[in-house]
Amino acid sequence: MEINDLIYFLTAIIEIISLSFIIYNFIFKVIEIKTKTIIKILISLGLLFLFSKLFILKTFVWIVEKILEITPFAILIIFQKEIRGFINSSKTILYIKKNKEIKTNIEKILNAMLKMSNLKIGSIIYIEIEDELKDIKEKAIEINAEISEEIIISIFIPQSPLHDGAIIVNSNKILYARAFFPITEKEVLKYLGSRHRAAIGITEMYNGIALTTSEENGYISLCYKGKIFYNLGVEGTRKKIFEILGYEK
Repeated sequence: MEINDLIYFLTAIIEIISLSFIIYNFIFKVIEIKTKTIIKILISLGLLFLFSKLFILKTFVWIVEKILEITPFAILIIFQKEIRGFINSSKTILYIKKNKEIKTNIEKILNAMLKMSNLKIGSIIYIEIEDELKDIKEKAIEINAEISEEIIISIFIPQSPLHDGAIIVNSNKILYARAFFPITEKEVLKYLGSRHRAAIGITEMYNGIALTTSEENGYISLCYKGKIFYNLGVEGTRKKIFEILGYEK
């Protein structure tokens, strides 16, 4: 075997191994990708690009160049949830500044939740930060009533035809009842029921606050951005809501 043939053969082997490594990492690890991993991948690509330039690996150079061209778009896609969350957080501040009545109405909601907690009435109340949930609202029952403890409790008592599902409220209205939310697909603690899973699921997708009362133990919990704050009680829930909305108690 001549020297040129040997060099060609070794070059092909290096390219195959390198490409296999990249494909493996892309297919099997991109689902769990985080910021640190992306940085590591970009550094690795840069080093491999320099290596391929040094050893004149033409095929690999071309592929790395193409990967680097689409990297900005890939990052936008991978981090679309985080980017959306950042934008929604900015909208939340503007929304709250325009809706000064929300503090009073939050107290009404919390008073209703305290009574339902004592009576062990199950409930989900979704506090809307911006006008979303179009598909869910289309299948729910429109209420469009002023927020009051009596109306909220009357909706969730077991005898009510509206007690299944959630209610959706904004700063001053009970908008919809009997709204059904998607259940989270992530693994959660076994003691969390269907209401908790629905509250987690809706806040994974939208920029609102979901409150729940448990019919089993009366615990009041809060979900925000896909995270549950379990058994906060009224005071803890109030504090967390005001923290999210940028208020001081």
